[in-house]
Parts: sequence; structure tokens; C-alpha cells
Amino acid sequence: MDNRKLKVILDYILNRATDEEVSAIKKAVEMRGFSPEKTNKRKTMKDKAKETANMVQNQLEIPKAAIHKMVKDMVTKIIKNNAPEITDEQLNTLLSEWVKNPEETEKVKSLIPGDALLTMVTQFVAFSTGKLDKNDEAQLRKSMPDWPEKYWDAFPEQVRKLVSQYLKAQMDGRQFWIILYQILGIEKKS
Repeated sequence: MDNRKLKVILDYILNRATDEEVSAIKKAVEMRGFSPEKTNKRKTMKDKAKETANMVQNQLEIPKAAIHKMVKDMVTKIIKNNAPEITDEQLNTLLSEWVKNPEETEKVKSLIPGDALLTMVTQFVAFSTGKLDKNDEAQLRKSMPDWPEKYWDAFPEQVRKLVSQYLKAQMDGRQFWIILYQILGIEKKS
């Protein structure tokens, strides 16, 4: 099949097909031998969106921004169909976690290794929220009297913006740590 035909088919499925048509397409695919039950049931919406984006991009050579928009639109439609009562704010929160913009999630470039930056951010945030252990703070001040300022200056711009948003209560702790791990390029340990 040439790429033009595949683009037309995918565009129809993702943007114009009714729920009944999508259901019929799903049944046809299952009859052909693909069974969702055979796939990993623990895949999250984020994993599925990422797989879809990678598959389409590899097959069609579509730019990342176009794929991001297509996947975001598809996920938006799925969410709205399954939860019509969702507010725009809730929808945007889900989309920001599940369908990340590839340009925004590029790994932070820094001379400081990611693990060291993570430790520094953890200490800085704990200090800024009054949760840093007094002994730890004393040790930091002993080795570097103005450590909060030095840490802040050492943070890459993207990390400073993220920390500022968190400290101003513009995002919750869970979202903050997820994004921080992503931009530092660190796999979060379970």
C-alpha cells in the first residue's frame, strides 16, 4: 500500500469515522488475527498514544509536530466520548500528562549529571518548602554558605521554570516530579 492511501485511511479513522465505523474497523482488524487481549493489558493511554505516534511517523515520515497534533486530537476525542462531563481544565491536565509535546520533553542539557541535578532540586525544594532536615541544611551551609543561590544559578532554565511553577502552587507534587524526571532524562524507580 502506498503512503498516500495509508494517510487517507488513517485520517478517516482518526478524524471522521463515527463510533459505529470505528467499532466495525476494530472488529475487522480482530478478524484478521490481531487481538487486543494478546497485547499487554497494563499499557497506559500514554503508552498507546506514544506507540501510535511512533508507528505513524515511521510509516509515513510525518513531522513530529503533525503526529503530536493528530494523537492529541485522537486522545481528546476518546476522552470526550468516554467522559463528556470533563472540564477543559481536567482535559488539558490529562493531555499534558498523556500526550507530551516532543519538543517540550527534550532532555535538559546541563554540565551537571541528571542524578546530581535531581538531588540538588530535591534539596532546594525541601528547603524552599521548610521540609529540609536541619542537619542536612547545616551541612550544606557549612560546605557552601549561599548554597540555595548557587543551586538556583546552576539549574538549567527549564528546571528553574518548573521549580518556580511548583513553588507557586501552579502544579501538584505528582505532576512536578513526573515532569522533572522526564526533563532530566532519568527513569523513575518504582
